[in-house]
Amino acid sequence: MFDQPNRKRERPPILGMQLSSPQHLNHLTTIHNSLDLLKAMIVTMRTSYDNRYISENVAKEILFFPPIEDVQATDFDLSRSEKVSIIEYGYQQTKQFLSSWTY
Repeated sequence: MFDQPNRKRERPPILGMQLSSPQHLNHLTTIHNSLDLLKAMIVTMRTSYDNRYISENVAKEILFFPPIEDVQATDFDLSRSEKVSIIEYGYQQTKQFLSSWTY
């Protein structure tokens, strides 16, 4: 966490995972009523809080999972085929990340 360039690490780094891509920080939300506004504010605050702590030094140790269209982290009623597809996607992303990850 507190990288010092000329100092040897005493232990391997902690590998983090985030369910969004760093490029997917801002998107427009259509607001029709006060409930939509509240949801948009919560998403904005959550995203801002998460991204505030991610710097270039820490980002290299985080595996970003870009958003999958129409799937949210709180979708608990996915079909078996959707789950298998997401797991396979995550496996491929992780394999790709770890093939070039160095610490």
